[in-house]
Amino acid sequence: MHPLLRLAAFQMLVLEMGCSPGDYIGDGSPGAVPAITLDHVSTFDGHASLYGSVQAVVADDSGQIYVSDTQYRGNQQIVVISPNGVLRRSIGRQGEGPGEFQALVGPTWVGQQILAMDVRLRRFTFFEPSGRVARTWAWDWPFVTSATPPLMSGGSSAYALVRAVNRQVQGQSDSQIDEYLIFRADGTVEDAPRVSEPEMGPSSVVCLMPDGVSFQGGPLPYFDRGPLRAFLPNDRLALAYRDTFRIDIVDIHTQEVVKIIRRPYPRVSVSRDEWESQPEIQFFRDLAREAGTELRDRNTGGPCASDDLRPDFLPILRTIVSDDTGQLLVEATAADGNGFTFTLYDSTGSLIGETRMPDRDPDVRPYFRGDRLYIGTIDSLGVQSIEVYEIRLPSLK
Repeated sequence: MHPLLRLAAFQMLVLEMGCSPGDYIGDGSPGAVPAITLDHVSTFDGHASLYGSVQAVVADDSGQIYVSDTQYRGNQQIVVISPNGVLRRSIGRQGEGPGEFQALVGPTWVGQQILAMDVRLRRFTFFEPSGRVARTWAWDWPFVTSATPPLMSGGSSAYALVRAVNRQVQGQSDSQIDEYLIFRADGTVEDAPRVSEPEMGPSSVVCLMPDGVSFQGGPLPYFDRGPLRAFLPNDRLALAYRDTFRIDIVDIHTQEVVKIIRRPYPRVSVSRDEWESQPEIQFFRDLAREAGTELRDRNTGGPCASDDLRPDFLPILRTIVSDDTGQLLVEATAADGNGFTFTLYDSTGSLIGETRMPDRDPDVRPYFRGDRLYIGTIDSLGVQSIEVYEIRLPSLK
């Protein structure tokens, strides 16, 4: 049976069982929800010199992958690779002209076109899949950084969160502007209202050096509370925080929460080894050793790398990602604390199934399209590769 037909049949079975969209289903324990199977299909090996440094990956319906290759002071391009691992072409290059990049972010899809962002040149560029520049949209803010994730596709539209910082003269504070934009397949760009998000408090560690100079070293990526975002069709935003298994589906224009996906989920304590393994903690300890004195966190007053800063629990959620049909992939800490789970919800918010997420590079956002999952991996030498898996839905018996 075709995967989409099996999915529709499974959704009917879920409804017959009395599980409506957004219901609590399962507790995160193995076997509590239907099992998805991930079958490994192929590897795009970073050792094959197809690309240098992977920042993001997307794919088209034929299985071609589009990889943002963003080596520092090196490549700034989107590499197109065939399903059997052959380098087809590159889109863009290092430079400042049309279709060129200085600081590439993306890509993502807007309908049938590829959208990429450049935070240094302060512009968005639309490409045809062939690599031809279709159009460019630019802004004139003085200094731009990007939030994570900066570009999100919702099928025929894309959503961008752009963070602009206006650098002030010495002695004055910087002003920060968060701009939310929606890019349509017809080429129009719209300002989007900001979806209300609660204040999360300090999520970064700011070390004070002996001379009073502060050194920002955060947030600690895995322990940052969020928010996590995914853009859905019909201008809806999935919004979540890491410390609970709850995802609010919000209408961007009305700010109404139209759906809530949530599950009771066990908390896993943070061990000393888990805390000590964080690269940022080791970095702060190296700073203190070089300074010859204890460095203190400006937010808490405690030592920068102190065990006192260790949170009680691991975050529950790690990532949320949507596809062009509105399905939602939720990556969560496994109930036993060993790795992560991959949970799939359909466009109505009904749970489809769950499995273990393969080990992946935390700096490369997962991507899924149709029945394929694409994840980045990194080996002990720092070489990145891309792994492709077939998503097999729960069987109906």
